[in-house]
Amino acid sequence: MKRFIVAIIGICAIATVPSQVGAAGLIGGRPGAPRDNEPRSRSIFIHTIDAGKSARDKVLVSNRSDKKQSVELYAVDAITTNTGAFTCRQKAEKSLDAGTWINLSKSEVTLSPRTTELVDFSIAVPNKTDVGEHNACIVFAAKDDVEKVGGSLTIRTRSAIRVAITIPGELKRGVNIQSFDVKQNNDVQTFTVLMRNTGNVSADTNVDVQMKSLFGKVAYTNHGQYPVLSGNSLEVNYDNKKTPFWGGFYLADATLSYNKDANKWDTKAKNTLQTEKSGTKIIFVIPQLPAIIVYFVIILVVSGVVAYWWFEKRKVQLILDTWQHHKIKKGDTLDSLSTERKANWHLVAKVNKLKAPYTLKVGDSILLPRRPRKSSDTAIQSKSKTIKTNKTTVKSKEP
Repeated sequence: MKRFIVAIIGICAIATVPSQVGAAGLIGGRPGAPRDNEPRSRSIFIHTIDAGKSARDKVLVSNRSDKKQSVELYAVDAITTNTGAFTCRQKAEKSLDAGTWINLSKSEVTLSPRTTELVDFSIAVPNKTDVGEHNACIVFAAKDDVEKVGGSLTIRTRSAIRVAITIPGELKRGVNIQSFDVKQNNDVQTFTVLMRNTGNVSADTNVDVQMKSLFGKVAYTNHGQYPVLSGNSLEVNYDNKKTPFWGGFYLADATLSYNKDANKWDTKAKNTLQTEKSGTKIIFVIPQLPAIIVYFVIILVVSGVVAYWWFEKRKVQLILDTWQHHKIKKGDTLDSLSTERKANWHLVAKVNKLKAPYTLKVGDSILLPRRPRKSSDTAIQSKSKTIKTNKTTVKSKEP
């Protein structure tokens, strides 16, 4: 038997536009009798039915292509993916829940180019059905829209509309953020929000994530609306590819809001709006390459300045440890004293904080290098040491 890969395109669970269409945007459908008091009914079917009771509705099937199309219609259970996203069973899979409650008046319609047709259907809820929300899908597939990929592998595109059926009773809606994580992958930050619906009806949630600097400037923000089915978790991801130029440490968090009134779908009702917030994550963002180069140059410059300052301080300390005070006498000048002490007059002026015209006042004291020893003094000292040594030697020979 051939294997089929079915692409569920435009699932109404996350749609906000009235029409649900396939991958080519040609075959699709929408609720045929939306209610003015329930805006969400423009994109999905919403029914509250007691166990053992039934309801009727219509689906509007459309062909937006330029050729005649035969469209297959069928109902299946709604399920979730491994990340909790809404999807539909394949036709070959056996439906066990709400997908079996729907009876379409037609399983196939043939539509002329750019035409629509209303198809009636009924929903019969079995007795002893659990209180809460049950979900199904009404699926549309063009009969000739099958693509051969290779061997026994084929691809068929289909679109679907969600059917949300609530069995009245003690209804509860509660969603919380189970975890919030941020991962850095090269120059992309991925924000992952994991939500859990602990109630028995689904919740349309508004999710916001943001990343801001330590000074409060927002560097990234994103938003999305997602249905979280009852008793299920949903994981959503956001990728930030616009890395802040300078990088550095940033604060990230996530916020979700939903209508806590289990009987309403409106996500903007302020009186019943419930808000949950994640903990704050501190992340380090790798700077862009030009910023890294700038940082490197700054580090080099600062290191050079610090090294220069250290050597200058060391030089001053050495001068303070080795130079001596000299009291200015009549006739002393900066040039004569520097020449006498064999020192650079600029250095002498700098150490003593002298400014032009570098006038020295008799009686003042300045720091100067120690007076260099003369060669004659060195010879005399050497001769004296020799004489003393000889005397010591002679004395040692006496009995």
